[in-house]
Amino acid sequence: MQNLIRRGNTWFARFFIPRDRWADAGKALKATGGVKREIVRTLGTPDIREARRRLRTAFAAIQTDLDGALKAAGLHPMTDWTVNWQGRAKELRAELQAPEASQVVTREVIEEQDGTTVEIVTTAADHLRDQVKAEAERLEQVRGYDTATAFYTAGPHTTRPESNALPARTGPLRAAMLDCTCARLRRYCSQLM
Repeated sequence: MQNLIRRGNTWFARFFIPRDRWADAGKALKATGGVKREIVRTLGTPDIREARRRLRTAFAAIQTDLDGALKAAGLHPMTDWTVNWQGRAKELRAELQAPEASQVVTREVIEEQDGTTVEIVTTAADHLRDQVKAEAERLEQVRGYDTATAFYTAGPHTTRPESNALPARTGPLRAAMLDCTCARLRRYCSQLM
């Protein structure tokens, strides 16, 4: 097992740092040579079975320490999904294209002043789109407007009609993305009453 190494009579956890983050980890951890490829931490046991049980906890601690060091150095943490925002956009697109996304989550019937009724149906896809908008807002804070726009348009919204695409920058990203949310539809309906 590559993540467990034995030195003398003691087992150690070996955490491999992704190649594209070697320089960042080296800078954050003040490594000689400026590059850090792996972090090795003792598991404090000579027993291999106990070492395997402690490995996950050791990795979590290493990850937390590394993220703290990266943040302190002004760099993005390893666990920050915004580093791999393209992968996150693909995940969300796959979730939206899954058959489960069309399942109805809530159904509301509202009677308008003229006596007609309107049925408002919310699907799992609607909730996912709201989640995408929230994540795009977070991405804008961390990575900037251009990255957030690319995430929003390259992600799950490629399955939506062109009229719902993210408009050109005319204000904050949050305002631009509120075009079709469930919240806006509910606000609109409550104003009719």
